[in-house]
Amino acid sequence: MERLDKTIKELGLTNYRVARDLQVRESTVRSWRTGVAMPRKHHLDALAHYLNVHPAWLLYGEKHYAPTAEDHAGRIVQKIADYGKKHPEELKKIEQMIDVLVGDTEGLESYTDRKEKEKKGRRKQTA
Repeated sequence: MERLDKTIKELGLTNYRVARDLQVRESTVRSWRTGVAMPRKHHLDALAHYLNVHPAWLLYGEKHYAPTAEDHAGRIVQKIADYGKKHPEELKKIEQMIDVLVGDTEGLESYTDRKEKEKKGRRKQTA
């Protein structure tokens, strides 16, 4: 599938990465990219969603899909959730960064302020 191969290249993805994220074998992704096999319906839908394109565009070059803000937000949420499973202690930092980005800084404590409080707390404990 020429459009699939081109899209994967443009996004800088590898067969391994796509396979891991879609939970299929790397050889399966390779066979899709080279046209040896076509993805089944559920894989096609998952693949199209993953690449932010319309399934019909992947197959036929029709109905080019322009991702919406909700599509992007959904992908970001999924990435944060996946990252949070591996690094739960980092989720608070991510939440604070998002608060800063959207201007919701009410009650937001700066990183340096937190570090200073931690240092003071350690000094009191050792004294």
